[in-house]
Formats: sequence, structure tokens, C-alpha cells
Amino acid sequence: MQGPELPRGSIAIVDTSVVFAMGGPSNDKYQAFESYVTRRDIAVRIPDHVAEELGESPETYRYQRDRLRSAQDAGWLDRAEVDFTDPEVSDAIDRTRERIFSLSADDVT
Repeated sequence: MQGPELPRGSIAIVDTSVVFAMGGPSNDKYQAFESYVTRRDIAVRIPDHVAEELGESPETYRYQRDRLRSAQDAGWLDRAEVDFTDPEVSDAIDRTRERIFSLSADDVT
């Protein structure tokens, strides 16, 4: 099952799980994600707390910093301040969680 595509020029906010799932720059999932967002001119943003978890954490997270830097250097990923108290943000998070919970293991590649 495939959901609707993001409209061209969208902004996509991703969390830690997406960054982990796509792997590093040499991973096929990472490359497919990068190709999709660059082809559709989608700006990818990570909330400050995600960037801190992945890129500014102890030395054990060095491999995470490398994948973040690679995406930033390629121009499709930036940090973003997200106001989680904004009702529209909360609604989007709730809808996303519902969508994720409704997917079966076969729906997620």
C-alpha cells in the first residue's frame, strides 16, 4: 500500500526513527530517500532535539553525525525549530502516528 506523494516543494519534518531507518549515505534506503526529496524539491527538516540526539551527542553517535552532515552538505536537510505547542503541529503528529500504527509490516519498506 502506498500513500499519496508529498506535493512538490513541501517541507517534511522527520524524526529520529526516519534517520535511523534510512541508514547512511551508502545505504540504498538513504539514497532512495535523497533521490525522492531532491527530485520533488522537498525540504527536509529535523527538529532541534533530533539534531541534538543524533548529531551533537557523545562520541558513540559519530556515525549519526556523518549522515546528518552528508545530507546537509547535499542541501536537502536542515535543522528546524518546531513548536510542539502549536495545535496544528500536534494535529499533524497525531495523524502521522495514526498512519504509522495503521500500517502493516508489509506496508513499510
